[in-house]
Amino acid sequence: MRRKLDKRRVLGEKTGTYIFREPHPTDNEREIDMAFTITEQGNNRVLVTLEGRFVAATGSTVREDIIAKITEGTHVVFDLTKVGHIDSSGIGVFVQVLQKAKAHAGRVTLAGLQPGPRLVFEITKINRVFEIVPTLADVKYD
Repeated sequence: MRRKLDKRRVLGEKTGTYIFREPHPTDNEREIDMAFTITEQGNNRVLVTLEGRFVAATGSTVREDIIAKITEGTHVVFDLTKVGHIDSSGIGVFVQVLQKAKAHAGRVTLAGLQPGPRLVFEITKINRVFEIVPTLADVKYD
């Protein structure tokens, strides 16, 4: 029998870095860690660094904080080099950020997509709507 997830708890907060811990739904002893940092880099550039498992329990806070940073012409870059798992809610966050950015003549680039999350993007065919590059160094800014 599956137990319900406890409500999200923010354990630490430092300059836009949030760390969440949630009991894993199939293993009550294990916790899911996810951290993210949002850095405004000037010239309408926003770098979002994610680390851990990007799942439903953490997606809404990430989405709200990123969408709040999008203005006219914003280029949002996600650094996903340390993300090992993305569920459908995580994909939904990327889509919502993309919609908001496009509504404001902006862009979204995903950098460093790892094999597991890349497979999710390919199976859902959502990889066709995103600009995906191998590393942060490959991101092309206008």
